[in-house]
Amino acid sequence: MMKKKIKKKKKPRLNYDEEEETKIKKKKRRRRRRRRLRRRNKDLEEEKKKKKKKKKKKKKKKKKKKKKEYKKKQRFRYRRRNKDLGVGEETKIKEKKKKKKKKKKKKKKKKKKKKKKKKKQRLRRRRIQGKDGNETKIKKKMKKNKIKKKKTK
Repeated sequence: MMKKKIKKKKKPRLNYDEEEETKIKKKKRRRRRRRRLRRRNKDLEEEKKKKKKKKKKKKKKKKKKKKKEYKKKQRFRYRRRNKDLGVGEETKIKEKKKKKKKKKKKKKKKKKKKKKKKKKQRLRRRRIQGKDGNETKIKKKMKKNKIKKKKTK
């Protein structure tokens, strides 16, 4: 025997208000999904940026400063050596050298004066103590002569 086909009941048509509500719900669902995706993408992008930043920092650490300073000094020396002297430049250089020599001579003279002053002060102190510089020298000579005389005997 053949089974009777059961007819499916058609869904009753929703009222206008209910249809609109379903549309609104679908829209909300879509929005939520989009937001979720956006957030996920943002998080991924931020992680990528952080990784890139870390790599850049490592590159910065490798730089060395000492070599650059040395190169600068070398360049400066080279420039000075090969400098084209303009009009009157040579005479200026000569004058500077003369001034330096004069300063050195003055310093030497001052040193000599200081030495003389110190010597005089020493002698003055001895005189005050009752030891005259010349007297002590004479006594020393006498002693030496006595020793020589003894040897001749």
